[in-house]
Amino acid sequence: MSTRCQVEFYSARGEENSKPVVELAARVYQHADGYPHNMIPSLLYLERIVSGKNGIFGPRRDDPEWAAAEFVLQFRLRAEETLPPGQSTHQLPAGFRAHGGVYVTHQRHHDIAFLYKVYCYADGWIIDIFEKKYTKNNCIRFSCMSMKYHPKTGKERKN
Repeated sequence: MSTRCQVEFYSARGEENSKPVVELAARVYQHADGYPHNMIPSLLYLERIVSGKNGIFGPRRDDPEWAAAEFVLQFRLRAEETLPPGQSTHQLPAGFRAHGGVYVTHQRHHDIAFLYKVYCYADGWIIDIFEKKYTKNNCIRFSCMSMKYHPKTGKERKN
C-alpha cells in the first residue's frame, strides 16, 4: 500500500503577540513515499532549489506558492523522456525520473498517513511533521511527531 502524505506550504511573516504569523498558501498531495525518511531529503533539496538564483526574481525561499510549484516540478518527467504508448506513470520502466501521483489540492485528503507543514521564512524553513492517529472513538487526528526539523541548522528540535 502506498504511504500518502500532504505538504502544506505557509507564508511566515514575522510575529504578532510573540506568536508567528502564518497563512496557508498551497497544499500538495503525494500518493506514495510519504514517510519522513523520503520527504525530509526531498524538502531539503527543494529549499536549496528555491534559495538559489531564479532568473530575475532571485532567491524565493520565502515564497510558499513558488515552493509548491517547484515541488510538483520535481516529480515531472524530463522533456526528453516519453512514455511508451499505452503505459501509465504507474508502470514506468527503470530509469524514469517521474514518481507520479503528485497533485495540487485544495482540501486535506482523508487517506494520508503524514502531514508536513513547511513554514517559508526568508532565512530558512521550518518543517513540522504530523502523523495520522486514531482516537478510541475511531476519529482521526494528527499528532505532531516528536520533532520539528529546521533545515537551516540541520537539526531536529524536540517539541
